[in-house]
Amino acid sequence: MLREKFYLPDAVGQIARARNDLIDHYSDSGLKFTPDGKLVGDLGEAVAAQMFDIDIVQQNYIDGYARHDRRPVQIKATGRANGSFLFRPCAYESASEIHLIALIFCWDECTFSVAYNDREELVRPKYLEGQSGQKSLTVSSLLKRSGVAINPLPANQDFIAKYRKI
Repeated sequence: MLREKFYLPDAVGQIARARNDLIDHYSDSGLKFTPDGKLVGDLGEAVAAQMFDIDIVQQNYIDGYARHDRRPVQIKATGRANGSFLFRPCAYESASEIHLIALIFCWDECTFSVAYNDREELVRPKYLEGQSGQKSLTVSSLLKRSGVAINPLPANQDFIAKYRKI
């Protein structure tokens, strides 16, 4: 499913371009120099916060609150189109109210797309009673489930105008 793409804000684009320079410089190695883990999660939170006017907080189970209606938001990001998003069991008091923003970074193009913008409970992996650890949801599974958003967070139009890939 083709999604609208946006250029990465310059500070993030610098990381993507540096990664692409490493690939070019070490082209004989076949190494991909893919940013992973905490860095991608933090970049996802920063970009989503700017795009959707989210105040970032350091709390368990949520990453921030939407400024326009204070709904709790969880932000997920991956740098691989065939990657996955990890979920942990949620003990947030109003888990059904959590909104999920999922981003896919395309490092080669210095772009990203919004894979999901709706209630998390519609796509969250189901947990067995008492189960701990993480469960993953692949990008392809998320895209199949995303469909038309029922109650998406509105994007900041200044951000859209500045970063939309034409």
